[in-house]
Amino acid sequence: MKGLQQQRGAALLVALSFLVVITLISISAMRSSTTELRLASNNEEQMAAAQVAQAAVDAAVNEADNFVVTGTSGTVNTSITISGVTEFTNTTMEVTEGDTTLPPRGLGVSADKFQATMFDIEADYDNVAAGRGQAGVGQGLVLLVPKS
Repeated sequence: MKGLQQQRGAALLVALSFLVVITLISISAMRSSTTELRLASNNEEQMAAAQVAQAAVDAAVNEADNFVVTGTSGTVNTSITISGVTEFTNTTMEVTEGDTTLPPRGLGVSADKFQATMFDIEADYDNVAAGRGQAGVGQGLVLLVPKS
């Protein structure tokens, strides 16, 4: 009988210690899942920003007025016009005309009748203030021009 009285409350201490351990494990799991959710959300916003920047470049490439051959190297257009598109309000774009050279091989055009002008198109989307991410996309364009 004396051994039973000395052990009174031991089960309570063991149960409480298990309860504390389980609580700590569950708190750790919740913090881990919250962090993973934030990482997934940030990745999603980064991908969406990259898609907007790529869509702006694609839309700019489809507008022939954005690529006027001036014959001089350097930035020729920083105000890209994209007809009827308002989704690119946080996108800045720049078109840079490169040197006029012979057409690249493999295009199937005669080098004595055409010259090639290289353009670089860069679009930067920045909507971090609204929590929408930021991304930059660059693309090259070769424009064939008949020799004069």
